Amino acid sequence: MKPVLEKVSSSINASFNYELVEASCYYTMWHYHPEFEIILMLEGTGTGFVGDGFINFGPGTLSLIGENVPHVWLNEKKYYEEGAGLLARSIVIKFRRDFLGSHFFEIPEMVKIRKLFNNSTRGMIFKGKSRSVLSEMVTGIIEEQDPEERLFMLLKILKLMSVDPDPAYISNRPYFEKGNPQDIDRIDRIYKFLMSHYTRKIELSEVAGIANLSPTAFCRYFKSRTNKTFSQFLNEIRIGHACKLLIERDLSISEVCYHSGFNYPSNFHKQFKKIKGITPQAYQARYLATNRSELHTHGSPVVA
Repeated sequence: MKPVLEKVSSSINASFNYELVEASCYYTMWHYHPEFEIILMLEGTGTGFVGDGFINFGPGTLSLIGENVPHVWLNEKKYYEEGAGLLARSIVIKFRRDFLGSHFFEIPEMVKIRKLFNNSTRGMIFKGKSRSVLSEMVTGIIEEQDPEERLFMLLKILKLMSVDPDPAYISNRPYFEKGNPQDIDRIDRIYKFLMSHYTRKIELSEVAGIANLSPTAFCRYFKSRTNKTFSQFLNEIRIGHACKLLIERDLSISEVCYHSGFNYPSNFHKQFKKIKGITPQAYQARYLATNRSELHTHGSPVVA
């Protein structure tokens, strides 16, 4: 499977690309590019797939995706409904490893940023105080008119990212596009199908058909791409959605169960505790106790 190669043009009179993205929804394909990507979500919610992992994103989510790491950002189903009136906004910064010359990041002073680049092959999420400071600086890239100052700001962003004490990782392992020419859009079709239908029962034969594989071949293929069984991956997506609903507090625990694609509360509680390490009630209480500050527990998905 080969994700689509995205070609990125540098911003006018700049050595790197920066832009404010505004749309009714995100609808890119599973893709990769030779540039590193910093993305700050300003408005909109959904799921981002990076390598063999994924996150639930919302306003304030700040990530760094490594060069040639396949990824796609997809909004919740409601964003793709006609006349929804919703908006997806983000600031995206893209740059190549050699945008300051082929040897700039090889000098001794850049050792921490080189390590940051290596770590970004798993996709990184920044949170807490680091996210607050970094988000202001990313926003400043768009607002700054002086090109020299803009460049210095990007270097400072990379420096602060490189010394962050506790970033979260999206992919379970370093991930690079190997250039396999087969099945260009297979993973893309699978992910988009899951994001449109995970709240209902999904038969294995149905999703296998989306991938044009037999159920047995699909299970082998999916495990090879994600390091997880299909049922495990689907449960994690559903539990990630349940976390969002629990934080919003508009539904009861039972209602969250059914709105997340589970038919039985007992299975919902079992899967929630298996994936998040605590019960749904404890998750909600812990979030409220931190006064709506960021909650991150071990494993994936990361709720940012």
